[in-house]
Amino acid sequence: MNIFDQMELCKADFTPREREIYEIFRSEPDVISQNTTVAIAARYGIAQSAISRFCQKIGFNSFSDFRMSLALSLAAHSFRDSAAPPDEKSDWQMTDYICDLVRSTGHMVGDETLRRLSSKVIEADHIYVTGTARSSIPAQLLVSLLVQLCQPSYFIEPGLEVETLHIMKNSDLVILFSSQNPTHKEFLDMAVGLSQAHRPSTLLVTHSPKHPVSKMVDDVVVLPTWASLHYPISIESSTSCNVFCSLLSSQLTKDIAASTEQQ
Repeated sequence: MNIFDQMELCKADFTPREREIYEIFRSEPDVISQNTTVAIAARYGIAQSAISRFCQKIGFNSFSDFRMSLALSLAAHSFRDSAAPPDEKSDWQMTDYICDLVRSTGHMVGDETLRRLSSKVIEADHIYVTGTARSSIPAQLLVSLLVQLCQPSYFIEPGLEVETLHIMKNSDLVILFSSQNPTHKEFLDMAVGLSQAHRPSTLLVTHSPKHPVSKMVDDVVVLPTWASLHYPISIESSTSCNVFCSLLSSQLTKDIAASTEQQ
């Protein structure tokens, strides 16, 4: 039995608070599977103890056990409402949804944004890219693509962002990958306190239009996920980030080639 069916079986016995937690867990499972009880409590205004009691009520020893089961269930669970009428996507397979996510990422970012970001990268003296946990995958991919295009790019290991800030200047660009959490808040707090000569330009690549640090950066790119596109199946959240890296790399290739022809 997957975790969603397990929650449904216990639903009739939920208290009002437990029903609130149930609705949050069911509506945003991708967010829940990537966060701690501390982050979830802060994000949704519920107590950590209430989260732990909810997990125990549906049969888990701890939130950690619940989160592991949730991650496994997400990979296999269908979110389609059996009572809803079929639509044009009703016979889609996983590959169809992945292709649609790729197209949606391109539409959401847009050509104008890609050209603007490409100019920022080309004009920067150095490009520093970072991300933690799953977000480190597209961050490292982007660095690899930029290096192939002869752009001076460096991946900042998680935990070393603040230390690296000491060698940056205002002609540098920092690209932060963060799906939902305020992972880079300490770095941005420090960056705001720097003099204009040493404060780098910052870009946040995220899945949340209400990301906790979105107002602390110079530029934000919001990417789609399977949840925001209302797909009935789960697709790894870093997929759209990897697509974004490829789109930006493609735009850079065009702009660099055009610049070379003009010289």
